[in-house]
Amino acid sequence: MTSIHVEDFFKKYLDNWLPLCPDAKKILNLLTDRNENIINDHIALRTMDFSHIGLDVLAKPFLDMGYEYKGDYHFKQKKLFAKHLELPHNPDATKVFISELLTDQISTDAKETLLDATSNIPLKEISSTELGTSGRHWNFNEDTYHKLYKESEYAAWFYAFGFRANHFTISINHLNTFDSLSSFNVWLKEHNITLNQSGGEIKGNKEVGLIQSSSMANPVSVDSHSNSEVPGCYIEFAERFPVSGQELYQGFVTSSADKIFESTSKTT
Repeated sequence: MTSIHVEDFFKKYLDNWLPLCPDAKKILNLLTDRNENIINDHIALRTMDFSHIGLDVLAKPFLDMGYEYKGDYHFKQKKLFAKHLELPHNPDATKVFISELLTDQISTDAKETLLDATSNIPLKEISSTELGTSGRHWNFNEDTYHKLYKESEYAAWFYAFGFRANHFTISINHLNTFDSLSSFNVWLKEHNITLNQSGGEIKGNKEVGLIQSSSMANPVSVDSHSNSEVPGCYIEFAERFPVSGQELYQGFVTSSADKIFESTSKTT
């Protein structure tokens, strides 16, 4: 097991996610003012299925810290494959959801664009624990972004922002002053937070063990060299339930996650 401290590792992801999610800053400040118990349920990472940067490459530092693969997820319409990881014997530990775009299922032009961009990543970044928080290693072109967006919002987002947490997730189960995700959503809307309505404001149900909602990503500047603003990162909210009389469900629900992905779309 690596000597990296788990909390320190997640703080790196937090620090380069927050600037791209203004709504999250607002929400976290409001919850802090309420003296709330803020626990992160999971983070989500996006990548391509290229061998040098694929899902397993991003997962390696977490595996080295003692995390284990748990669930596999297939998103046919969005052409994605994903896995999630958990820290054994610690259900309160932050879970990790990593997805990758199946590039053989997109156009040759789009695949070559993404392969060309990611081929410029220094090898030292790939072999280190820093890859997942290293951002974009290529120059951004707005026309290229829009071309990718027509095929895959997921690919366009990755092209714009590179390697970073796509979202963090507030655990509703751990909050002290809210008794449900529904009441929390009401509070969010009272504070002018726009929620993802794709598939309904709340995705999932108690029977599958998980309900989720999320903010819509705020438009943010891609970088200091461009005037382009595109949807950045977002924040999710998750409430978990016992399944079959057992402990709280710790996995994910494909049909719900499919709609959560749309939190970085221009519209839902």
